[in-house]
Amino acid sequence: MAKGIWALVEHRDGQIRKITYEILSEAKRLADASSQEMVAIYLGNSLDDATLESLGKYGAEKVICVTDPLLEPYTADAYTEVLEKLIREREPLVLLMGASTQGKDLSGRIGGRLQVAVAQDCTKFNMDGEKLVAVRPIYAGKAYATVTFENSLPQIATARPNVMSIQIFDENKKAHLEKVSLPIDASRLKTKVVEVLKDKAGKMDLTEADKIVSGGRGMKGPENFAILEELAQVIGACVGASRAAVDAGWRPHSDQVGQTPGLPGRR
Repeated sequence: MAKGIWALVEHRDGQIRKITYEILSEAKRLADASSQEMVAIYLGNSLDDATLESLGKYGAEKVICVTDPLLEPYTADAYTEVLEKLIREREPLVLLMGASTQGKDLSGRIGGRLQVAVAQDCTKFNMDGEKLVAVRPIYAGKAYATVTFENSLPQIATARPNVMSIQIFDENKKAHLEKVSLPIDASRLKTKVVEVLKDKAGKMDLTEADKIVSGGRGMKGPENFAILEELAQVIGACVGASRAAVDAGWRPHSDQVGQTPGLPGRR
């Protein structure tokens, strides 16, 4: 019998990503609404026990920890192998991830392995008994669809970053750590991280920014983005760019935000 609301801990360079706190808070709310246990899932090799225990204040009753050098940095092969084993053994009711690059990659692979549905990029969740109800944008955000799952366990969904609020339920609570050994067959891993190219030092990831100042064709050229850089520094924001500005080489691809319709005669 499926039980438990799971939330995957996303981390990078020894730091927990902001989206993790958002989905933990949401998972706790869903767990309370459905009388389920809220469990955080940590796959990696860099976070210490104290850091993982601190997830209790965001609602985690327990953190299932699988540590292995092959789980850091993230690779889809290793994460999929371990998470699939955990799910088949424990049979959670719901699994939430962030709709980050990692979350979208992993959720799709897990859904394919388990032959279950995945609701991507959701902006709202509710529980109807033991059924997850998710709201997600469609038609490039022009409309929203409310979706549920039929004969699909676990119910897997990803949450859009910076949409759901972070809530501290108990400042002093520590989550129970359950350390699980799941050996990874290295021969089954088809990919490995050779090099990580980072943005310039001190620049915040756009997916974690509360404020973004964005520019497009109206900036007339790359040199004029200095105006936006200055403004962003004053108000504590990040600088973003439209697809057209990125395609023109004015800003790096990591700065792209939003969607830009193609112009006649352009691809």
